[in-house]
Amino acid sequence: MKRGRRIRIVAKWTGVCLICVLGAIWATSLYRCSTFIAHSPANAYYGVTATGGALAIDYVPPIRVVADRQGNIIPLRFTGSETWNVQWRTQPNFMYFTWKPEWRRRTHSKYPGVSPLSLVVPLWMPLAAVALPTAWLFWPAHLWRRVLPGHCRCGYSLAGLTREAACPECGFPTGK
Repeated sequence: MKRGRRIRIVAKWTGVCLICVLGAIWATSLYRCSTFIAHSPANAYYGVTATGGALAIDYVPPIRVVADRQGNIIPLRFTGSETWNVQWRTQPNFMYFTWKPEWRRRTHSKYPGVSPLSLVVPLWMPLAAVALPTAWLFWPAHLWRRVLPGHCRCGYSLAGLTREAACPECGFPTGK
């Protein structure tokens, strides 16, 4: 098997697997909210939420200070722990359906100076970005080839054959 053909086969079946995974995430996100959260040792927050047909990717920078009830700013001390806190949560759906990607930046009242970032990507976008090239890879390769003049559609040279004769290789009638 040629190297290019092997790469094509691997690419198209990888695309099929990605389509299945993205489709399952999209279908699940329509009725459930699934969240993957990770807190870094430096107190930064990373989160990925699939809900309402969209994928929300959140990042909260490390929180260095907090405000108490009177509004006094208190610096935080890090414990020096090198472990990540990772959680997986699922709950009923709470987010609206969106068709276009959005950047969200909001202020946090409890943590002054912290502005969480959130990128919301509708799941139809990555699904389409994977499905279109995968469909193109499944298109039959023989339809891409150009028929050379004096040759049959299978690539056999018709030199020396009568105009009404069929191609001896594939049997395609060559006469007009």
